[in-house]
Amino acid sequence: MPSAAKVQFNVKNFTPGISDPKPAIFYVLGITKRGPVEQPELNVSLINSWSQFERTFGGLMSTSDFPYLCKRALKRGARLRVCRVDAAATAAVKATAKNIANGDGVPVNLFAIQPKYKGADYNNFTVEIKAASNGDSNYWNMELVHGNESELNEVYENIPAFIADIADNQTCLDEVKQASQNFDFTYADASTATLLIPAVAAASAFSGGVDPTGHVAADYTGAMAEFDDVDDGVVMAVPEQDDDAINAAGITYADGRGDLVFFAHLSNSITTAAALVTERETVGSDSQYGVFFGGGIRIREEVTLQEKSMSEIGDVLGVAAYVYNNFGLWYSIAGQTKGAVSDALGVVTNFGTPAKFTDLNTLAQAQVNMMVVKNNVTQVSGNFSAQLANNQEKFLNVVMLIIYLKKTLKPILESYLEEPNDTITFKKIYYHIVPFLDRLTSPAYRALYKYEYYGDQEADTLDDLQVNDPVDVQNGKYKINLKVWPIPSLQELTFNLMLVQGEGVYIE
Repeated sequence: MPSAAKVQFNVKNFTPGISDPKPAIFYVLGITKRGPVEQPELNVSLINSWSQFERTFGGLMSTSDFPYLCKRALKRGARLRVCRVDAAATAAVKATAKNIANGDGVPVNLFAIQPKYKGADYNNFTVEIKAASNGDSNYWNMELVHGNESELNEVYENIPAFIADIADNQTCLDEVKQASQNFDFTYADASTATLLIPAVAAASAFSGGVDPTGHVAADYTGAMAEFDDVDDGVVMAVPEQDDDAINAAGITYADGRGDLVFFAHLSNSITTAAALVTERETVGSDSQYGVFFGGGIRIREEVTLQEKSMSEIGDVLGVAAYVYNNFGLWYSIAGQTKGAVSDALGVVTNFGTPAKFTDLNTLAQAQVNMMVVKNNVTQVSGNFSAQLANNQEKFLNVVMLIIYLKKTLKPILESYLEEPNDTITFKKIYYHIVPFLDRLTSPAYRALYKYEYYGDQEADTLDDLQVNDPVDVQNGKYKINLKVWPIPSLQELTFNLMLVQGEGVYIE
């Protein structure tokens, strides 16, 4: 059909995007009331709120500060991948499974039910089988009730009957399996059953669940490897512990990975700068992937309203989450602007006063960061990694910038593997990465002073290569050199206050 003359534009956007890594996912290890034991790779172990932590791992404990430290981190925006640590002395045990049978003269087991996770808290659950609420004899109800925490109760109504068949062909509990947070259900062979619904039964408590107890340093250090299968975190910590072996192992683990840092807590019982430096030297770690903190924190216990002292790491993680979520991984978490803790009573040992500056400076020179009270503000003081060498990686924010660059650029670069190793691919990589790098030098991001990218994106033939060797390129190898000038945190500010006479003329 004829039409009027026109020019038509079809716009197709071929510019590849860049996905930032999630900034405030932290790996933490400790003791909890319930939940998966040493399975931090499970989706259930990534905790976004205190209410989710309570449902999955239980609430506050009198025997461990770990849940409280997690709560303080979570309320500032941290996302925690939690590893509930087992113990070699007394290992965690699951409660015994219960077989649920029908009401035949010779009962036939229709299914078994067992808590998903190990621990004594699951002994507080009971299971009860009831008649169906819809009145139909081909259906049934089941209630799983926690004796102390009603929010954990699970009620399933009008579950359909089983079929007279083997276990593999049963389906009536499939939706229950998907919905249950705390229990696993295993079908039995019901091929000989006459009645195909469970017999009505009064509430029956689970038993046999055992909590891990008698934890030692090796239990924590051994559990660190449980994070080998995940790569979404930027910080690891054992917030409650100040053991030298745990701190050394954590820093070694982080250094081996190269994609996260370990936050090490120095004991609240160490109250002098000299002793803290000695303790830091006892741990002996020399790595940019470790960070030492001390000072402790004093808070008001929520239930008793009594003052309580604990590790500062929960609040350090909270401050880090706030900074990383709102500004960027390359920002320092120290200082009264971003590193403040508003709801603390203070610290256990304060090096933040003018009289203690020499001590605080001694600690900074030993790469020990402190929680202090300065200018009436409880805050993190120090932005130093555990690296001994005097270069930019002694600054924690620079180390976090490097981790950010690795986590962002790695999936981009891997997407080009197996592409033709030619000048077209070189150009694609360049134009993919440069907008991201330009962003980091902008006033909105303030991560880099500048950068220089050295590749062969300008080459058109093998003869034009400047950075790469033609033989290497023909063997499938391509090299890019990226120079960056990171922006460190401001560490020393000099303000010259001059007293003058007369007309205020100053002559040197």
